[in-house]
Amino acid sequence: MSLAKMSGARLPLELERVNLSGVDLRDLDLSDHDLTGANLSGANVSGARLPLKLEGVNLSGVDLRDLDLSGHSLSGANLSGANVSGARLPRKLARANLSGHDFSNQDLSDHDLSGANVSGARLPRKMQRVNLSGVDLRDRDLSDTKITLANLSGANLEGAKLSFTNLSGANLSGANLSYTKLS
Repeated sequence: MSLAKMSGARLPLELERVNLSGVDLRDLDLSDHDLTGANLSGANVSGARLPLKLEGVNLSGVDLRDLDLSGHSLSGANLSGANVSGARLPRKLARANLSGHDFSNQDLSDHDLSGANVSGARLPRKMQRVNLSGVDLRDRDLSDTKITLANLSGANLEGAKLSFTNLSGANLSGANLSYTKLS
């Protein structure tokens, strides 16, 4: 179904783990459909009404620019290569693949990024009450960053640069702090 146009199509409600990669879903109402684990990589979803539950969905390479996804569940979703500039992201992004994204101008305070893949992602310099438990932050430069009241339990901070980093109130239980640079 690559690059096929689904205009006017009547899709079944159960679309779990279906491959809709590259499909033109523009302007379709998918709000009542179950897309859990579906592959929408490279699909055109402009104007489409997406379901609130997008857990485990592959959205890699999808243009999500300026969409309000704040009420959606994207736990375990693959957002690598997706355009999320200007998008309002949900607070729960646990186990999501966020690799390569630039979050430097977004407020991730109060977000759940536990177990998320943030490799190559640019994180904001200020994050409060963010859940980064189990996140791999190895060799990251987190200097001059405020990560206050955060959950970093079980996070991998091996070799991370933490000079002038404010970690007040942070939970670091079980975090790997080997070879962390504090100055």
